[in-house]
Amino acid sequence: MSHSRVTKSASLHIHPGSVNSELSSVLGDTGCSSVGIKSSFINPKDFTGETATCVNKSKQNSDSVINFDAIEDVQRRKQLSTAALAKLQNVWVRGDKLKKKTKLKLYRTLVKSVLTYNCSTWALTQAEEKKLDAFHRKQLKRVVGIRYPVKITNKALYKQCNKRPLSVYVLENRWRFFGHILRRDREISANKAMEGFFIPQGDKYRGRPITTLPVVLNNDLSRLESNTYGLKTFKDIENLKKIAEQRDQWSILCTGIQKAAEALQSDDYDAERR
Repeated sequence: MSHSRVTKSASLHIHPGSVNSELSSVLGDTGCSSVGIKSSFINPKDFTGETATCVNKSKQNSDSVINFDAIEDVQRRKQLSTAALAKLQNVWVRGDKLKKKTKLKLYRTLVKSVLTYNCSTWALTQAEEKKLDAFHRKQLKRVVGIRYPVKITNKALYKQCNKRPLSVYVLENRWRFFGHILRRDREISANKAMEGFFIPQGDKYRGRPITTLPVVLNNDLSRLESNTYGLKTFKDIENLKKIAEQRDQWSILCTGIQKAAEALQSDDYDAERR
């Protein structure tokens, strides 16, 4: 699929000059010319991202909280971020003109923001999260200039780039968004959808259970050592609402979940080396 078709399918309109202003803010007044980037290097009409002004965002209704088609959205995000990464090819290949720290800052601002747009609503399985992390590492290698036959472990790559697995970043945003919804009024569509999710509705359907956002949130909670919290019943939502209203307590809970996810990632890296 061509870059123009991918951008068109996203239905996002970009404010003219917003992307080029991001480049100027990171590289400075003379930074663009020093790496061979013209002022019109990135055309706002064929670029989309979090840093640009999106005036036609997709509406997040109650269905997006419970049964959002995450796999399709992730694939679209990958295509758009790949196109954004290719637009900055001159930046990545000119290692003698630009510091690695500046390259990574540009990547975070202009590429990662495209890849992780709306990631707080994704309900991904562990296999899908691993694919997302692998895609992210592939982009990091391109940014810092690690190419075949050079080899590097995942842990060493993250340390060199001062980054975390993208799945941990998605988890952090997921819980920030969840806490925001819990603190909102009960009458909003998102809260009604979450409460209605746990109301029994006839016989269970056959086949493998669908990976929905409440299922993913419950899996996050199950990694905690205390095993005190869960998200399987309406009562669990009420308990989490009380914690969310106390921001300090909610921050402690989210930090514990994040550390548990990072520890799991670290165990996976150690297993790979063995």
